Amino acid sequence: MTQQIFPQLEIPHTLAAGPGPGNTDPRVLERFTSSGVADHMHADVLRGMIESKVMLRQVFGTDNLYTFGVAGTGWSGLDAMMSAVMAGDSVVAFVNGTFSGIDGLTLRMKAATEEELAADSMDPQAASVKIIEVPHGQSVTSDDCRGLYAALS
Repeated sequence: MTQQIFPQLEIPHTLAAGPGPGNTDPRVLERFTSSGVADHMHADVLRGMIESKVMLRQVFGTDNLYTFGVAGTGWSGLDAMMSAVMAGDSVVAFVNGTFSGIDGLTLRMKAATEEELAADSMDPQAASVKIIEVPHGQSVTSDDCRGLYAALS
């Protein structure tokens, strides 16, 4: 068997303006090429993880120490969040499109009681789940959140 040599992969710089893979900032690429070998237990890597958690808490406006980033795709983050939902849990979800509609259904299935699943296992209407519908493709606004808070109070 002969060894086939492939040419170097050249990925042109393009604007990825939508869901899916996005462009890596040149500053990030530069840091990758100039960094040494470090694993998850290296002191500087640990410091970076701690700093990232602090910044995420600032972005989300919380003091919750259990705020953390999930390494992976957006689906990885959703999987991590969905795994915490148990039957009967109270959940609020904003649905504004195709994928968030799937997430809303997943939340209803995860939080549904045995009785709610028995009534309709493919589309359970879990009483503990509040779905707020936002027009497809529109962002959730602070008014949407205030209205929800008023309704739940």
